[in-house]
Amino acid sequence: MKKLTAISAIAAFSLLAACSSGDEATVEEAADETAEAEAATVEPAEAGPEAAEEEAAAPAAEAPAEIDGIENHRVSFAAGSNSATVEDSITGYESVDYLLNVREGQLMNVSMATQHTGTYFNILEPGETDVATFIGSINGNQYEGIASASGDYRIRVYMMRSAARRDETADYRLEMIVD
Repeated sequence: MKKLTAISAIAAFSLLAACSSGDEATVEEAADETAEAEAATVEPAEAGPEAAEEEAAAPAAEAPAEIDGIENHRVSFAAGSNSATVEDSITGYESVDYLLNVREGQLMNVSMATQHTGTYFNILEPGETDVATFIGSINGNQYEGIASASGDYRIRVYMMRSAARRDETADYRLEMIVD
């Protein structure tokens, strides 16, 4: 809960700053982004030991080709390389998932360069479709960490709702390195 409280305080500050400006459009955007930040950080309640046993016993499901209309792209490295770079763009409510196969214990480094200040990426662990372990709109467009499980990690590129509803377009360059 500490994480949610800290994010709520940051979101509240952003909303307060927008309100003091007196600009109704800015207030509406800040309220939307506050709701997005809080929704993105809500984590499911801890399940009891029975749920953990059932989950461990269940076979790993194959990741669907597409989740809720989000386009998927498999990332593969050139022979002898441990990195890949993608240059693309999204418009409005479009999102793109880049599927990166990583083994448990490998170092992952993902970074995104974009001129659009409302475009970010999230990282979802293997088998996950909704809950991100890394949230770019909170943590920035640079991630480095150790893979906690083997499988396809989803690197989801998206635009914040305030920009998406204006149907803005964002060019980006996404670099993924696995050691």
